[in-house]
Amino acid sequence: MTTSNGPALIVDDEESIRYALKRDLEQMGFDPLAVSNGQEALQAVDRQGRFNLVLLDVRMPGMNGLDALRRLRPMLPDACIIMLSAVVDSEIAAQALRLGADHYLTKPWSREELSQRIQLAMERHRDGVSGDSAEPITDSREVDLGVVTSDLVNQQMTAFERAAGLQGSREQSRPRRRWWPWRRNS
Repeated sequence: MTTSNGPALIVDDEESIRYALKRDLEQMGFDPLAVSNGQEALQAVDRQGRFNLVLLDVRMPGMNGLDALRRLRPMLPDACIIMLSAVVDSEIAAQALRLGADHYLTKPWSREELSQRIQLAMERHRDGVSGDSAEPITDSREVDLGVVTSDLVNQQMTAFERAAGLQGSREQSRPRRRWWPWRRNS
């Protein structure tokens, strides 16, 4: 018997990301709904009324993730909101956290990393705390960019090492080709 974590909203313009996230959230016990942009997210909240978790892409056509976050946070004050981005940008991460996001996760991520972030965010909400600091959310809270930056760099290095086959063995030779997880292949 799996426990239900309730409804979740996935907002990403890439169909493959929506599909993978939906599958992962179902395995974590959520009932996910996937939409492709910020406007559809707002409409989904209007229709359904409540989501326990929102995974929100930063860069999307039309309404971007930060604009959607500005509108979603007041509509879903108790939801865990995790921003997703393919771009490492500490200013955007800090802005997302100031706007009420619980975490900022850069693509690509592992299923374990996503699960840990979701679990941590949900625990903080149950305890009445949100964001990457252990302070309650207020409109004037400050974000420690040093922590955000080091966290983002560590995520990217882990992703790079995993892709290059260097995880756990830094003495191996350099990878044959470059792969930068924060740039889309065009």
